[in-house]
Amino acid sequence: MPLASIIVPAFNVADTLPETLASLINQTAQGYEIIIVNDGSSDDTLRVAHTYEAQGNIRILSQANRGLAGARNTGIAAARGEFIGFCDADDIWEPSKLQVHLDHLAAN
Repeated sequence: MPLASIIVPAFNVADTLPETLASLINQTAQGYEIIIVNDGSSDDTLRVAHTYEAQGNIRILSQANRGLAGARNTGIAAARGEFIGFCDADDIWEPSKLQVHLDHLAAN
């Protein structure tokens, strides 16, 4: 079971998703999963997401468009981690971001 689940709602973000996923894949923390929720995209978002699937810690879910909250809720329902984090598909995380949060949660 992963320690953390990072949920990435994705709607028509084929252009920004690669950089976002690269930043999540390159986290210094260990034992986390990335859940991409394709929220009814009409561009190449799903194809781009599948190119990262072989990383091993990435799961891809697809649904009809339900909006940001609906995509996040789908990700939460599928999450296996003790902790849940959200990363929008046009955001970039610093390499130690997840580890800093996990350390803080463990200490408090």
